[in-house]
Amino acid sequence: MVADRITEVSEIVPILELAKNAKRELFLVSEDLRDEPLSTMIYNNQKDIVKCCAINQPWMADIQKEVIKDIAVMVGATLVDNEFGLSIEDFELKHFGSAKVIKTDNEFTHIVGGNHTVEAIEKRMEEIRD
Repeated sequence: MVADRITEVSEIVPILELAKNAKRELFLVSEDLRDEPLSTMIYNNQKDIVKCCAINQPWMADIQKEVIKDIAVMVGATLVDNEFGLSIEDFELKHFGSAKVIKTDNEFTHIVGGNHTVEAIEKRMEEIRD
């Protein structure tokens, strides 16, 4: 999950390399994934280098980042966000989350069986209440 904009190919390559080396599929939710990095992901997917998919979260004013945080908690991922001290350059395999099934189309994304913990959900609920 990336709350920052991804504008350059160089920003996405390390994450693709991590996924490739770990033989993991990559599902990326971003605030704003630009054309060049997206094209790199499409190329990797078409050539069976890394199976990957990306969505730009629809713009929703102040709650956009909060929704990305919620998704990250539900799949056990770490939110990459310069505002909170983790940049794409610092991203490691331990920051990946997982889910049993992710299906997406032009309008909806369904995530089933996220790898969350009860503690992480309770912590997120406390953040929301404060």
